[in-house]
Amino acid sequence: MKVWTGIKKGLPLFYYFIVLLVYVFVPVTLLGLITEAAVSLSGAERGFVLLVDEGGKLEAKTVRG
Repeated sequence: MKVWTGIKKGLPLFYYFIVLLVYVFVPVTLLGLITEAAVSLSGAERGFVLLVDEGGKLEAKTVRG
């Protein structure tokens, strides 16, 4: 799934993220889409989101690239 299809049609970036927040109800899916967008926007080779679990350890929730 390409994240930036709306942007190529002139959809502003902030509007794209608002649409994600409104229509994506699964947090891990939302994190993945935001991570993919950030990787694409920054031109990075890969990106990830780390969250702290109940035990205080870092856990990778999304990995792209």
